[in-house]
Amino acid sequence: MSYKQCFFAVPANEPLEVVLEQFAEMGRELRGENGYGSVYLATGEVGGLRMFYLAATPAPRGRVPRSFFTERWSGRSLFVAVYDDQHGIFLWEHVSPDGHTQGILTDGKIGVSGVSLEKPVRAADAITLGLQHFGFAAKRSDFLDLLSATTAWSLLDSPPVEKPLPREAGPIADFYIESYEWSAYDLPARQY
Repeated sequence: MSYKQCFFAVPANEPLEVVLEQFAEMGRELRGENGYGSVYLATGEVGGLRMFYLAATPAPRGRVPRSFFTERWSGRSLFVAVYDDQHGIFLWEHVSPDGHTQGILTDGKIGVSGVSLEKPVRAADAITLGLQHFGFAAKRSDFLDLLSATTAWSLLDSPPVEKPLPREAGPIADFYIESYEWSAYDLPARQY
């Protein structure tokens, strides 16, 4: 089975209630713009990293650009992990508290933006490289565990409440890498 997903993460020492507050604000905006009945945030913590997967009911027909989330995020580090193993495309980005973005994009080749990265001896994907570069012990596959979460934070409750994650909930954040993003990483754009 192949996966095409976008995940978010913060260092595990970030207070969960602050993170939930920021995602809840985005969830309310998404409900107003897209008519979502519910917005959920599945969470997991591994190797110094707290990881997130956003889903909504009814399952969205399209997805929301990653920039919606990164542009609204404030005051804390945010990591973005794009996982598209069907096409062999992986992205790892770090949005600093001041909004500066740096990252790694791989599609068999390695592209970097704002990151000083030693070229690995063997081929590695952007998520693995990003985790190593920022000192997290988590693995790329740890993000996929969020897809089988049975509970998630209901972001439209105030304050957010952990509830069963409905099976029919679908992903919100877009995994697609736009042509301008490829050029930012000095890689040729892929049509896929």
